[in-house]
Amino acid sequence: MAEQARGREILNYLEQAKLAVEREDYPAARAFFRQIIAIDEVCGAAWYGLGLIALWQGNVEEAYECLSEFATLTEDKELAAEIETVLYYLERYCAGEGGGNLEPLFGELKRFQARCLISHLVEVGQD
Repeated sequence: MAEQARGREILNYLEQAKLAVEREDYPAARAFFRQIIAIDEVCGAAWYGLGLIALWQGNVEEAYECLSEFATLTEDKELAAEIETVLYYLERYCAGEGGGNLEPLFGELKRFQARCLISHLVEVGQD
């Protein structure tokens, strides 16, 4: 029973985070994702959300850490490969390659987001 309550709590926080992202209230979304991780540190959806927000806010190192964690946690090998591509571009950016141009990264991330939206992660979290 405790496991079900914990699952409902996580789903509630995921839904709240999704709504916060839609309102572009990134501090609130980050707080919800952090609450999820405090409950279940292997919740890929929370790491993914934190990674995207960090990237949108220009915190490339945090984005790398969070998306890296997500890639490790996801069981979807195709999805992991797509994130690994995003991580590759983040590594290159952090190393100063490409003259600080994030366009290839954002192009890859946009393609990835089309496949894996936060709303999809909420559905996955229900399993």
